[in-house]
Amino acid sequence: MKLNQSFAYLLVILLSSFISVLTDAVSATENENVHVAATAKRDVANIANDFFRIQQTKSVKISPNGAFVTYRQRTGTHEQFIVTNTRTGLSKALIVDKFNDALQLDDYYWIDNESIIIQAFISGKGSAVIHSQLVFSDNELSSVNTKMFVEGVTILDPLRDQENIFLAKKWINERAYLFKLDVSSKSTAAEFKRNKRLNLRAPKNPHWLTDADGNIVIGYGHDDEDRVNRAYLKPLKKRKWEVFWEGDLDTVFKPVVVSRDRKTVYVLSNENSDLICLYTYNVDSKTYMDEVFCHDSYDINSVITSSDKSEVLGISILEDGFLQTLYFNSLDQGLDLALKQEFETSIPYIVDYNADKSVLIVETTANSNPGDYFIFDVGNMLLTKFASKAPWLEKYNHSESRVVRAISSDGQEIESYLTLPVITDDSAHKPPLIVMPHGGPISVRDTRHFDRHVQFLTALGYAVLQTNYRGSSGYGKNFLNMGMGQWGRLIEDDIEASIQEVIELGSVDKDKVCIYGISYGGYSALISSIHRPSLFKCAASYAGVSDLPLLFTEIELLRSRAKNSMMKKIVGDPETDLEELMYFSPVYQAEKLQIPIFISHGKKDNVVDIEHFNRLKMVLDAYQKPYTEMTFDNETHGFRYLDNVTEFYIELDKFFQRSFALDDPTPDA
Repeated sequence: MKLNQSFAYLLVILLSSFISVLTDAVSATENENVHVAATAKRDVANIANDFFRIQQTKSVKISPNGAFVTYRQRTGTHEQFIVTNTRTGLSKALIVDKFNDALQLDDYYWIDNESIIIQAFISGKGSAVIHSQLVFSDNELSSVNTKMFVEGVTILDPLRDQENIFLAKKWINERAYLFKLDVSSKSTAAEFKRNKRLNLRAPKNPHWLTDADGNIVIGYGHDDEDRVNRAYLKPLKKRKWEVFWEGDLDTVFKPVVVSRDRKTVYVLSNENSDLICLYTYNVDSKTYMDEVFCHDSYDINSVITSSDKSEVLGISILEDGFLQTLYFNSLDQGLDLALKQEFETSIPYIVDYNADKSVLIVETTANSNPGDYFIFDVGNMLLTKFASKAPWLEKYNHSESRVVRAISSDGQEIESYLTLPVITDDSAHKPPLIVMPHGGPISVRDTRHFDRHVQFLTALGYAVLQTNYRGSSGYGKNFLNMGMGQWGRLIEDDIEASIQEVIELGSVDKDKVCIYGISYGGYSALISSIHRPSLFKCAASYAGVSDLPLLFTEIELLRSRAKNSMMKKIVGDPETDLEELMYFSPVYQAEKLQIPIFISHGKKDNVVDIEHFNRLKMVLDAYQKPYTEMTFDNETHGFRYLDNVTEFYIELDKFFQRSFALDDPTPDA
């Protein structure tokens, strides 16, 4: 690794005592959660219901003074905001559902020590902000006063260091304007006057960056008309915004922190490197200054900043499938290192902290654990578990994954993740393999973090292979661009190379391999079943593309020249490459099908239109090809309803069992 910023290290004796205290605290929580192997015959419906239930806890945040932690918790079909005292552990629910079912709650933020703002969407009206005023008695929450604060507004930034103030976006005359809103204001009407528009003279930018004082300083993003990326800055004591960087649409340039004099900007960029790295950039000279951090093999995933956005604290990278954090100062380094040494089977992340960092929220995750939450009292060295994402999954023997590297047909190295089922009855048994290409295909990727689809399939006794084929994000711009125009071609070569590597490892049954995916993964399954029939016993697609030329009839592509141009780059040009696109379209090659296929689609899919399913079905009928089908009247691109995903996986499991000709349709879990 290259790192131009030196790290200071804590004294060994301090760190040793720190870890010792953590060990005593965690042993009483983590060791109690023992995974129990199932001994009864599996019940696919109940297992699916367990794995695809909405997680119980999410969006965990802490108050500025560290006295209370909040999170969203689901019980049955009801979701509520919970407030928990970090010292006593006592909890109380915020009553925010009084407005009716037309109100959909989204994200929320602590705006001061006694109030919370909630982003909501009202059916038929649009976005809105709800304000919950918390009333305390003897340091415990006694009541909550919740009211609609303002409609037609989206929260952009809670401005954590600006008490009562948050940054909001409001559409006026088809343009997005930014405003600072005060929750203590009795009327917001005056806040939306023309002279209050923070970006009144700024260009139309999709992204914005504030400085340490909460001022709008930088706007950046792509310009559809000129087809370029630009970054603008408003210099001190000037009214005019100035361009300080410009580049093509393929170049990443993301400002993350700006200095108080607005002369230096920390940016994530791949302009001078194949990988996304962290640099300092001089606004006046429009040049890169120092390379702060650059990994040898992976893009930087994100930057960790201080709460007031005045300082870069560290970075995160997806390395070998796991999100890894690296801090730049000794205190954060010490906390991070101590936590990582304590949680042996999972990875801890500091996801939130109070104003003085005396109380932290720690989230743990692993490919075999959906995740738990802990409160860490730094002063007392006390770590306390207070919530889990899906505690009902603790009864399952979740599987660990491993990294598999393969060499594709053109010599390119490809990274994949293999997850094997926990075999309890016959250690000599080699499980059948389900190959699961991810969607996208460009700028998307798989990780080794807990995946409900993967762990569900391994719970049923299948091995699962996930391949980050060319075009996947995180491996640099050259690797990403290699995926352009490779639908059905080198992308599928990458997947095949990964399968062959896994077969050579001897961990799976080479004669029982099926391919299944959603969206592009569904397309990959269909085209692979046609062009590589000897490799697979079956193929299954949900919301899969079947007709590549049909993609170019989508309304959004017809309206946007930039989107149409990008689609041609990703898929191919139907005006010049129609014959080739048809060759790589399952609907035009269905006559060649030799293996069983399973096709499914949501009738309200607004990403891959149901017409892809209808056309393929019609052609399969014409050629009298056998297939299994399922459609869902109320589903879009993916699954929104538990009953639907459960029904889907019950039928998909039956399809796999038939295709693999397994003797026992309900093997041990």
